[in-house]
Order: sequence, then structure tokens, then C-alpha cells
Amino acid sequence: MSLRHLQLFPPILPPDEPGPDIGERGSRRRLVLVAALATTVTEVLVLTGVTPRIAMGGLQLSMSILPGLALAVACGDRLFGRSSLRRVAAWFWILAGALLTVLLAIYSLQGEFERFCALVLAAMSEELVYRLAAPAVFSVLLMFGGVAKGRARLAGLALAGAWFVLLPGHQSQMTAGAGPVPFMAFAVLAAALVYRSGSVLPMATGHAITNLVTFLVWDDALPADARTVAMGSVFTLLALAYGIPRRFTVDPDRGLIDIATGLPLSDAEAEALGAHDLRPGR
Repeated sequence: MSLRHLQLFPPILPPDEPGPDIGERGSRRRLVLVAALATTVTEVLVLTGVTPRIAMGGLQLSMSILPGLALAVACGDRLFGRSSLRRVAAWFWILAGALLTVLLAIYSLQGEFERFCALVLAAMSEELVYRLAAPAVFSVLLMFGGVAKGRARLAGLALAGAWFVLLPGHQSQMTAGAGPVPFMAFAVLAAALVYRSGSVLPMATGHAITNLVTFLVWDDALPADARTVAMGSVFTLLALAYGIPRRFTVDPDRGLIDIATGLPLSDAEAEALGAHDLRPGR
């Protein structure tokens, strides 16, 4: 393995490919981009006060959750991302499922089931907006402006990450402690994982657990150490499972693709990697 495969943000597509691919009319790609645009625009309207929020469980949820859920449906199983360490990914989902079950029991015993649902939806909404919809819109606009696809995708995630850190609800929490550092670290981790593996749903799950445990700590229902342990365990498994991309992936139209270069693998390269049996039709 060469050093280029150890980069934090390896290129996904060749830099010399022309323009953004917005798909044919009625295609899944076009549907996803339209839903991403609707989700991003709705988030802007909510933040500017044009569109009202949704009151739930004592929280004010962004209306962008509605087009965001439509975006999730359009993406389908791609939201799970690509994991090269399947066993670690399995342990991540086992731990996440167990923690969510315990947290659901705690919130239900406290009579705050609605708040549990609101915190999960808030995490899902933020990940769909700031790790999927907004980066997609920004990257397409940058590609229309002549920026190479790999750089446009990275820049889209960076811009959306900065927007995420500067959200009013996050800024209000930066007056004490480490200030913006935790939010910046979270944004970088989330962007890195999504860039490398497309793991939006796993990231949203980790985000939801963070929200749920944090509110319990704030209410003195759990010790502060519980948040550290839960986040450390979940995000360590998340990074191991989804932070190391496969060397290759299968594209329905182009066959086997080298993730590091974005180029199709030849028969000889596929044979050397032991991936020849994964070619479509094999």
C-alpha cells in the first residue's frame, strides 16, 4: 500500500473529468440532487426566519427534516456507506443499538419519549443537511464553475462543515469550556468519514447518541463521564469501520472502480487485488 492510500481525504474522482453529472431527467441521481437542493434551501429559509420550525419534545426542529427525509428515501441503502472492516461495522451497530435501547428506556421512564424522538430527528436532520444535501449542492455549483470534481466535493464538505459550526444553537454553547473546538472536531470527523465512505446514516446514529447522552448529563440524570465513555466507544468504532475505505468499489455503469483514483480497474488489476469476481455479471 502506497502513502497516497493513507491520506485523510483521498481523491474519489479523477480531476480531469468534465463538469458535474446531474443525471438524466427522472434518474435517481437527478432525484437525489433535487431533494438535496430542496433540503438546503429549506434550511436557509428556516435560519432566516422565513419558514417556521417544528416544536417537538421541548425542541425546535428545522423544517428541513421533511425534504431531508425525502432525500434519505431517494438515497436508499447508500446512506449506510461503505465499510472495509465489516466485523468492526457489525460491532458498531451492535453497540449503537444497545445504547439507543438503554437511552430509550431512560427517556421513557422519565416521561420524555417525545424528547428522545426529537433529539434523534435533530441529529438525522443535521447530518442530512450538512453532510449530504449542502455539500452536494455546493460541490455541483463549484463544478459548474470549473472546479475539479474531487476538489469540489472536498470544498463542499468544508463549506457545509463551517456552516454547521456556525449554527446559532452551536454558537450559544461556545461561551464556556473548549469553545468551538468540539464542534470543529466533530465537523472534521464527520466530513472525513462521509468523504471516505459515504457513511451518512452511521454518522447520524453516532450524532443521535451524542445528543441523547448530552441532554441526560445536562439534566444530571447521568454522570459527565458517561458522555465521554459513550462518545469514545461509538466514534472509535465508527472511525475504524468507515474511516478506512476499500481499495475498490463496484459502479453499476463503470464496473470496478479504484477508490483512490476514481478510474476503472483493468482485468489484470482486478485479478491482482482479488476483486475479479466482483465485476458485474460474474
